[in-house]
This record gives sequence, structure tokens and C-alpha cells, in this order.
Amino acid sequence: MIKNIIFDFGNVLTQYDPVAWASQLMGGDTKKGSYLHEKTINNKKIWNDYDAGLCSEKQVIDRLCDDIEPEYHKAVTEFVTTVDKCFDQYDQMVPILQQLKDKGLHLFLLSNFPKEMFKRVSVRCPILDLLDEKIVSCDIHLIKPHKEIFEYILNTYCLRADQTLFTDDMKINTDAAMKAGMHAHTFTTAQNFTDHLKAIGIF
Repeated sequence: MIKNIIFDFGNVLTQYDPVAWASQLMGGDTKKGSYLHEKTINNKKIWNDYDAGLCSEKQVIDRLCDDIEPEYHKAVTEFVTTVDKCFDQYDQMVPILQQLKDKGLHLFLLSNFPKEMFKRVSVRCPILDLLDEKIVSCDIHLIKPHKEIFEYILNTYCLRADQTLFTDDMKINTDAAMKAGMHAHTFTTAQNFTDHLKAIGIF
């Protein structure tokens, strides 16, 4: 029986399109926007340290600027400090979370997120208030899909893996959760998630 559900944030509890935001910052140029995104959030060697809370916003900007052409430096700064604006709360998920709470399930957030960015985006997404606990990578210096972050949430909150469902939009993360013994669902839409909850007997 599932007693706990762990949610990712971007493209699960919120809709999130950083490439579109980067393109907007580049004057609508999708090619430059895609390149800016590739050299910032998708520059995992640097961004993973930011997600893990191992460097500050200023430090990550400096490191990213060292790894891109000078004409992009201003855009890098603007992107890093404003990318939280491209998160829009997925309102269709609100009643689903409320129903789960009403059924007595425990709800958690487990997300890769830099500290400064999460502070800004939290103000815009009251759906987070429906969660019992929020585990953010920057606070514990662990990131998905490493097994240690799944072990951390299970051990910290005394959760049984076989009673826990994890949902994330990235299959690499749901695969990692299953390796940790959890049930997992790769998220696409609120309706698809609802259908999965019905299929496993929660709804």
C-alpha cells in the first residue's frame, strides 16, 4: 500500500520551459536561446554544483561566463537571476494533491534546485504549501539521480521504500528511484498521473 508520494518540482508541480525563457532574453532568437540554455542549466559540470549548494549565485555566474563567449555574459547573468520566472504553477495538480492529503497520504518534494532560485520561485507557487516536507538539493548537497539522495529522504523521514511512490518528469530519475526500491511514475500530465493513481488503487 502506498502511504507516501514524493514529487519533483519542474514539469510536475509546475510547468517549466527554460529554453523559451532563454530565447525571450535573446530577443526571440530560438537558436541563441537554445545555446544559452545549453551553456547554463545544461552545463551540468557547473550547474550540478549550483544545484548541490556548492557555489553561490555569483560564483555560478562567474564560472558560466568563463565557459561562454563574452557577448553572452550579460545574458548569462540575466538568465541565472530570472529563470525562476519561467516556472508556472501547474494548477491542475492542486486538487490532486488535496485529494491525496485528504486520504491521509504523506506528500514530499524532492527537487534539484539552487538556493537563491528556489527562494524566488517558492513565493510564486503556493502549491508547495500542500506538501508535508520539502527536500531541496542545495540544502543537503545531494542531487538526483544519485542514489544517496533517495536514501536520504527514506532514512530521514523513516519511509519504507515499498510504500513510497516517486514521480518525476525525467526517466533517469524515476529509474534511480526504482533502484532504491520505490515505486515510480514518469510524469507527463496531471491526467496521466491521475490515471496512474487509479491504476494502483489510490484513487
